[in-house]
Amino acid sequence: MGGSPGPKNSFAEDPRRDRRRSIRMGPDRGLQKPNVKVAEEAAEFEAAFRLIHDVYVDMGYTEPHPSGLRATLHQLVPSTLVFLAREETLILGTVSLIFDDPGGMGLPMSALYQAELDRFRDQGLRLAEVSALAVDSQYRWLLIDEEGKRRGLFWLLHQAVLYYARQKEVDHLVITVNPRHVPFYERLYLFERFGEVKPYDSVRGAPAVPLQLDLNRLPERLDRAMRESDRMFGLGRFFFRLEHGFFRGEERLPSLDPATAWRFAVEGGALDRAAPPEADAFARVHGFADMDAFRAWAEAQGRERCETSEPS
Repeated sequence: MGGSPGPKNSFAEDPRRDRRRSIRMGPDRGLQKPNVKVAEEAAEFEAAFRLIHDVYVDMGYTEPHPSGLRATLHQLVPSTLVFLAREETLILGTVSLIFDDPGGMGLPMSALYQAELDRFRDQGLRLAEVSALAVDSQYRWLLIDEEGKRRGLFWLLHQAVLYYARQKEVDHLVITVNPRHVPFYERLYLFERFGEVKPYDSVRGAPAVPLQLDLNRLPERLDRAMRESDRMFGLGRFFFRLEHGFFRGEERLPSLDPATAWRFAVEGGALDRAAPPEADAFARVHGFADMDAFRAWAEAQGRERCETSEPS
């Protein structure tokens, strides 16, 4: 296997605390201690956003940014969960779970599929979007192959997403994927298409297809799929282990505080890319009337830090 991604994708933390807050799985093709956890500390969020930046630049989805960070405002709201797939504390992959809040920021894919999503909302269904999936290029071969025989980083990340989505009583998971990845999601994870192919401006116009997974019907569909195909047995066993408490999360989930969210929004250029209504919605979910109020607070915090750090 290739060399490690380097220090920027790892960080030190309390090992005992880490064990309590991560899902762990057995060794897999050279990874001795693979695990996944929800980002809690600023360093963990930064490692995820740096990995997303590097992967998206490599895939041609974004231009390089001077900060080396890639985060959207939707990823920086308190309710969003940013997952880290790791070997020990070395970051190998990440994905974000963004919960729908029509009165707040909503979902990123609303920019393309507002009408399609509203059909779910009109039925009283709760949605969450799977977003910003990125795996270090040196470890992409760990993803599940077309026969579904390997469980790698994507499998582990998907397990965490499913667990928390069900904990939060989400009815449908939604995601936008490149058309060439649609068969993978349909065959292995039983996602279903619910809209047309459209160019997605946030990834430089790359084509996107909207998919959804009905979590209420998933046990029934998995049972049928396992009877029809031996290949689906691994996914079925994975899901039902999840149902029986394969991973025990903590009741209080971490969230970004306003100061840390502001830092990443500014440093990574998310505020520069946001339209005024989106920026104001971002400010409101952090407790401010609008972006002007959030900006004034952040600037005051910055002045206060400068004053307290000056030598007497």
